Amino acid sequence: DSYNPTQSNELPSVSPARLSPTPTGKSLKRDKVRWIHFKQSEFYTLKRLIQAEGSLNPQFAKKEPNRVTARMNFTFTEAETQLLKSNGNMKLYLLSGSISDLDTGEEKYLEFPIPNAITFNRKNVPSYVKGIKGAKGSVKPADLTPYLDFNARNHLDVTYAGTTEDYLLYVYIVQVVPFDTLVENILLRPQIPKQNTLNFVQRQRQDEEDIQTSKEVVSLNCPVSMVRMHDPCKSVDCEHLQCFDAFSFLRLQDQVPLWMCPVCNKKVSYSSLAIDAYFKEVIEQTTEDDETINIDENGKWTIQLEEPETNKDHFPNPASVTRSEPHSSPKEDADIEIISLDSDSDDE
Repeated sequence: DSYNPTQSNELPSVSPARLSPTPTGKSLKRDKVRWIHFKQSEFYTLKRLIQAEGSLNPQFAKKEPNRVTARMNFTFTEAETQLLKSNGNMKLYLLSGSISDLDTGEEKYLEFPIPNAITFNRKNVPSYVKGIKGAKGSVKPADLTPYLDFNARNHLDVTYAGTTEDYLLYVYIVQVVPFDTLVENILLRPQIPKQNTLNFVQRQRQDEEDIQTSKEVVSLNCPVSMVRMHDPCKSVDCEHLQCFDAFSFLRLQDQVPLWMCPVCNKKVSYSSLAIDAYFKEVIEQTTEDDETINIDENGKWTIQLEEPETNKDHFPNPASVTRSEPHSSPKEDADIEIISLDSDSDDE
């Protein structure tokens, strides 16, 4: 559910319709200041709106062709100080959203007036509030936590120019959700059954001409981090074998929250992510040196061994041999054990 500041018991007694002077010296009309219901983030939850004494929170950032500054000053109340100090996951975030189309009642993506410069207590705040052009949902809030002052009045300035829309700026205490918790939640969900993967492989083979010799080649490295997967997962809505590592994918979304599958570029959601039981078992039964597997039409997999490069005289190049096992003879290669994740019994 979206966060509704008018229903929170933790909210200070600040009316969203209270008048406040704008940076240009004009007063806001009562119907101009309205609440924005932001789309829920998987990485933090809004806990409390800061009570900005003498300023409006949210602060109105009026569309302006010239350079202008939206300013907010506040001293933390005792309750706000206690909440921020209660645990290491409490942070102070600056959020912003456009007030266009508020009457639709839809949740809004974060959106800041661009270009801008954010300073908090006279310190430049590095932020990723610009996002990726044309990619809604790629904007992150600005983290003010490293620059806050519990013992004095805090000063926030957002300087911008050339905007064509009006915005509202909010300062919230938020609770950050650790990556480990997000991954653990995925691990606790029902996994994608092995039989689903086997069925997918068989369907793929039915669409190919050379069923007898064709094999699926799948990497055990994450397409995001390019290192070996630990918790292979994907969206239940995706239709491909390749997985990605849960932790690496979530870290990427925290940096650039596009929520697109790195394999097929389909839009995915956190709630749709699940561990693939087939590939989880593959990961557990292979070593760090194993990077790729071949999957035949029956769903049986074998490790794809790297063939050593040879020079002009056809002698092996030692620098190209990465595996620790000695090079096997053709006879030994023929006896390579095939490990099956087929759900059929051993008798079959």
